Amino acid sequence: MMKRQGTAETIVIAGGAGFIGTSVVARYVSDGHRVIIIDRNREASLRLKERNKDIHVIICDLTNPQESYCASEEIRECFGGVTHAIYLVGGYVPGEDAGIAATPDETIEKGLQLNLKGNLYFLRHMLPLLEREKRANRSVLFVSTINAIQDYGRYVYGACKAGVMGIVRSSATELGSKGIRINVILPGTCPNPEKFVPSFDFKSLQNETVLNRFVSPSEIAQSVYAFTHLMTAVTGQYLPVDCGQTISSDWMRKKYLGGSPSE
Repeated sequence: MMKRQGTAETIVIAGGAGFIGTSVVARYVSDGHRVIIIDRNREASLRLKERNKDIHVIICDLTNPQESYCASEEIRECFGGVTHAIYLVGGYVPGEDAGIAATPDETIEKGLQLNLKGNLYFLRHMLPLLEREKRANRSVLFVSTINAIQDYGRYVYGACKAGVMGIVRSSATELGSKGIRINVILPGTCPNPEKFVPSFDFKSLQNETVLNRFVSPSEIAQSVYAFTHLMTAVTGQYLPVDCGQTISSDWMRKKYLGGSPSE
């Protein structure tokens, strides 16, 4: 359903051209909002714009503080303010699987830049734009991962994602004083068919979820929308969106599902 004229909001979606990001973009476009995509993938961003001419695209690397600032300045010049700022940028840096002692310094630094520092730059540069907007309901939402609260190895990645939760908890009061909410959702495993790893045992991982399936991009998008537009009294919080992946246990699977993947 399209919004009535004059009620559209300005939604910034960082990483909007990605696997999950495209579903998030589609959710807000379908509601008639002004959508701004910030992404470093030029080809994917432009393909998305071809499907919807009203999307505004900014090509930049948000893990670079200067590029992040320039993106915010372009938004200020073109739109004035922002109603909701959503951040989906991040990813695994090759080399973490070597283990704690063997992880190269370069891998640690790349992980921090990609999965933590970019969030800080984004929040810092979006906040003035959110303050310019006078609507009652304004928010920042980070889309992180359950690696923040569950052991899946890759300790640099997990530490960064836990750090994103720290950003949310530590900034909620300051943002709240300005009438702005901030939250983070933690999606479970959501395999991208274009980046499928044949050697990885996705079946066993799927069997470990309470619902015996993985979360879908559209379900994550619905959760994002709920945090920005439905859960308007919630701030400083995190929510796993993982089909029960983080609460499953071998004992309970044996009792109710007739066995565990390890059998």
